[in-house]
Amino acid sequence: MLEVAVSNGIGIEATNPHVDNSVQRWLPPSHSALKLNVDAAWDKDSLTAGLGAVIRDKNGKFIRGAGKVRLASSPIEAEAHAALNGLEVASDLGNIHLECESDSRELIQSIKGNICRGRWTIYPILTALKEKSRWFVWSGRRVCLLP
Repeated sequence: MLEVAVSNGIGIEATNPHVDNSVQRWLPPSHSALKLNVDAAWDKDSLTAGLGAVIRDKNGKFIRGAGKVRLASSPIEAEAHAALNGLEVASDLGNIHLECESDSRELIQSIKGNICRGRWTIYPILTALKEKSRWFVWSGRRVCLLP
């Protein structure tokens, strides 16, 4: 069974226990020119994860996006891979002002805090995220990267 979010026409209501369960709608970047949204869906039977990343400008205009499928051992690993994939997509744009958003509380806390306190199973991914996000700052109500 895939863990997915449900759209109600206004925003997205998350159904994953590792995800913020409030209804959300896309908000433009607060201090930036571009915004990256990342998310993942995970199937526990096949350990398959779908990763998604979308970059939009402050008016909501689509700039770039990417999706991929990969193996992941847990929902949090899938979310971490989605964030890493999103940063890789964004890095192709060069030196840009970027805000990144994810709905995974655990991932946000792991990135914003001491990554050593995050799950050890995703430590290598968290390390790669920290390395790639040295050009950015994590902040905001979900997870955001700002130059």
